[in-house]
Amino acid sequence: MSPNFYLTLPIMSEIDYNIVLQKHLKSLMKQADLSIIGIAEATNLSTITIRKILMAKTRASQITLNKIASLFSIKIEKLFSEKEIKLKRLDEIPLLKEFYKNNASNNTYFTSRAKENVVADFLRNTLIYDDFLKIGRRTKDVANYIKHTPKYNKEFEPKVIAKAFERMYKEGLLNREDKTGENSVFFYSAKKD
Repeated sequence: MSPNFYLTLPIMSEIDYNIVLQKHLKSLMKQADLSIIGIAEATNLSTITIRKILMAKTRASQITLNKIASLFSIKIEKLFSEKEIKLKRLDEIPLLKEFYKNNASNNTYFTSRAKENVVADFLRNTLIYDDFLKIGRRTKDVANYIKHTPKYNKEFEPKVIAKAFERMYKEGLLNREDKTGENSVFFYSAKKD
């Protein structure tokens, strides 16, 4: 890569370069399910550098750009393109595939798993003691209750709640009832002491 890489790009202001890079990095992280900590680890960059890019507060160095582009198997020029970057299947991107394999158990690296941990922690340490769970509830109803109850006021996806409840049921923390008999809609309740 030439030392004057930015000179080879279309002419735009430094702010515009930062905003375009910010947009692409957010999209790539979302497509790859990577958290800030995850992408920092995968690229061997600091979380401070990643945060600055995500806030459009820095002009990324060529080394930084190269690390990001390499992780996603794309050309650096694409990071400054007006076109949206669509990744190939994740298992076809060598560095990402290797990163997933080596870090499968580290939930902080992956956005969806980090969210699951937050939800599971809340359900295990707070909601399980709420009188609301004395009777069987569907995860959709639980999500609405958590969202609209002033003392909680949290927005969790029913699918994430369902995964956490499934684990809690298997651990013996919850009762589960299948009222339809089709193993598709479950009602969960706290175990009675």
